[in-house]
Amino acid sequence: ENDRAITARIVDSGILCDRGKYRPKKNQYIPSELAAQIFNFIKNNEVEILMMKIVFTKFEKELRKYNIDNHYYLQGILHEMYADQLYFKRDYVSTNSNLTSIYSTIVNYIENANYLVTKEQIKNQYPGITDSVITFATNHDNILNYFGEYLHVNKIKISQEETVYLKNKINEVVYDGLTHHIKELYDTVKQERPEIFMRNAVHYPHSAFSLLEYLF
Repeated sequence: ENDRAITARIVDSGILCDRGKYRPKKNQYIPSELAAQIFNFIKNNEVEILMMKIVFTKFEKELRKYNIDNHYYLQGILHEMYADQLYFKRDYVSTNSNLTSIYSTIVNYIENANYLVTKEQIKNQYPGITDSVITFATNHDNILNYFGEYLHVNKIKISQEETVYLKNKINEVVYDGLTHHIKELYDTVKQERPEIFMRNAVHYPHSAFSLLEYLF
């Protein structure tokens, strides 16, 4: 009756083999030993959510022997074999039903870090992740963007008295009704109350902007 109905029937009777493409299902796609190796790699990985491209690359040489030539096809196979144990979302596979979004996973990673998290640390934690995914994930209300470094708002350490101080300094700077560069405020606070910025990893004017934008 419509495209959605057609898609549902195709998905029921076929297996994903490429982006938007399906093949008829069959009894076996890859040897059970290879399937077990891939499953164990995912299951025992210290990261609970992986990009399918990473999994495919890890086993690409063996997979190509059985004409599995892309990560979509591998995802289709894994979904067919392990749908009750693994969780799939777009280009990702997860061992945790609550972690099917790479974006929320990155936010959680930053939140659980002891200090600033750099873009390189995120890339090392989630191999194969792109800059655009990191940008989208860190564009979150609870993430302070220090331009290549990120801090979760739960890590902010500012007292009520310091908050009032910062607010007063902002009012002093913009009292004339004109637009001012953040460096003016940054230099003043750095000179008068440097401990506020130091305690919150604010070492540059743009970092101060991110912090103050969140607070006020």
